[in-house]
Amino acid sequence: LFAEIENGGSLLGQVLALGLAGALFANFCGVFSNSQIAETGFYVTYLLMFTFLAASFLEAISVAGGLLSDIFEFVRALVPSYFAAVSFAGGSLSAAAGYGWMLFSIGLAEWAFVRLTMPLIRVYILFILAGCLLKENLFSRLTELLETAIRWGLKSAAGVILGFQMLQNMVIPYADSLKNASIRRIISAVPGLGGGAGAVSQMLLGAGVLLKNTMGAAAVLVLVMLSLAPLIKLLALCFFYRAAAAILQPVCDKRMASCINGVGNGCWLLLSMSGTALLLFGLSLAIICMSANAVYFAG
Repeated sequence: LFAEIENGGSLLGQVLALGLAGALFANFCGVFSNSQIAETGFYVTYLLMFTFLAASFLEAISVAGGLLSDIFEFVRALVPSYFAAVSFAGGSLSAAAGYGWMLFSIGLAEWAFVRLTMPLIRVYILFILAGCLLKENLFSRLTELLETAIRWGLKSAAGVILGFQMLQNMVIPYADSLKNASIRRIISAVPGLGGGAGAVSQMLLGAGVLLKNTMGAAAVLVLVMLSLAPLIKLLALCFFYRAAAAILQPVCDKRMASCINGVGNGCWLLLSMSGTALLLFGLSLAIICMSANAVYFAG
């Protein structure tokens, strides 16, 4: 956290220095009759700011891309062993259905976030940087449309995956519980053996549920630990961009402040995308853990 604050403070200082230098140059040259000098000074300063912001935002994209890759790889590696534990806890139907849907969810989220949303955010930032170069922003409506599409796309992907996960786990675990309860009652009806066999089977199911829930809680904890540092970095970048825009707005050209604030919005979109991926798989694991407990409590 302190390292990101230090890096963000350096970033804020460089952005403020460029913005103040451009404002000073423009106001100084404005006293002359030839206003083209001030405009040329603004373009020179803006191109320097353009280069700096583009390089900094590419670093933010790299951070978000690395986080998404870590999340998808971890969940893809977790799925076989976790659903084996779900099956051991008596949820054979839940494990079979959940395994397939979880793999499909990983592929869908990877396509939606990495191959669709991240390129759209790159295009969004390019239009922000290009639009603020002109006196009248010709791309303001287009950037608003892109931002709305990105936000709705993230919500839609999360809604589809979690919604189907909830619907699936409202039905299948109870089919497992009905199947297991029928088997236990048949075993319990065996003279001389039924009572002990029923108690042993219930104890084994309890051990399986404990193992499954422990794995699920540990997986969510690992996801949070994987995501903590990159999310802090993206949050720090977003805060420092917006702080720089707020400080520079009274003194520098409004196009410069709008450009910096727009890049801050782009960092916020990256943060939203990364946080959505974390919540998506964390909630999916929590839903599976809670719903699969029905198999044990039905006994």
